[in-house]
Amino acid sequence: RQGALRPAPSHCRGVLQGRSSPDSSFDIAVSTLTTIESGAPVSATSGSAGQPLLLLFKLGTPHTSQEGQHSSDRYCTGAPMATAASLLNGLEGQWKQATSGHQFIKACIDGTVTKEQFDTWLRQDYLYARAYISFAGAILASAPAHHQEVLLASLAALPADLAWFKDKAVERGLDLEHTEPQLACQTFADYLKELRAEPYPVQALWAIELSYYQAWAAVLKQLKTDKLGEFATRWGNEDFGAYVKQLEQHVDEVLHDASDTTRSGAKAAVRRVTELEDGFWSMAYGA
Repeated sequence: RQGALRPAPSHCRGVLQGRSSPDSSFDIAVSTLTTIESGAPVSATSGSAGQPLLLLFKLGTPHTSQEGQHSSDRYCTGAPMATAASLLNGLEGQWKQATSGHQFIKACIDGTVTKEQFDTWLRQDYLYARAYISFAGAILASAPAHHQEVLLASLAALPADLAWFKDKAVERGLDLEHTEPQLACQTFADYLKELRAEPYPVQALWAIELSYYQAWAAVLKQLKTDKLGEFATRWGNEDFGAYVKQLEQHVDEVLHDASDTTRSGAKAAVRRVTELEDGFWSMAYGA
């Protein structure tokens, strides 16, 4: 169905704050990449009241193949169905640890995380956001045409997201530009670089977005204080969840006709993302 104008998820790991329309997505994406690469300043707000920009994007609609067959109908076969959800089979314990069980997530919920710990993690997350840019471009370049609009919306909002990080850094007295990546952050960035050589690694993108969303949605739902309310709302809101669901549909479609080798590779990618996400939280404690 068509989405309406509404506040959009606000992290480069999802559909971010920006302004777009289905007809101008490509132009906005090109402008986005040009702006990022030029280093020109980008404001995270617009209007005299400083209201967040809104994003108009189209929710995923059923894809019809060239034969006119509805994509969901193609799953009606006698063979076991490979889906995005099936990629998590056997990873339940690790996934739970990475999305709700880690001590950093629990500390964000109960308010015991210190400013130093959170700021240490936040600086590393900014470095991740920078590393994500080239990965996002590679995903877009390799995506089927009917998947590109969702990816374009996310890409077009990256400048506003980076500007938001910088605004938060000023508020919290952080130096982002001279922050060195910890090992876990550098390892994740290196993995994103590896994925750029893969043919449309949407399963890895989905796992990255899903784990991040689930973790912050858990924080938002169970938050004991409002100390981190802004961050939890930004990264754990329902619009971000809707974007992740769109990516899940993309993965389902890719896996349906994939070879056993491709499915095995997708499973390995999700396992690797799970490990990296768990390690990313630990950087708050210098690990």
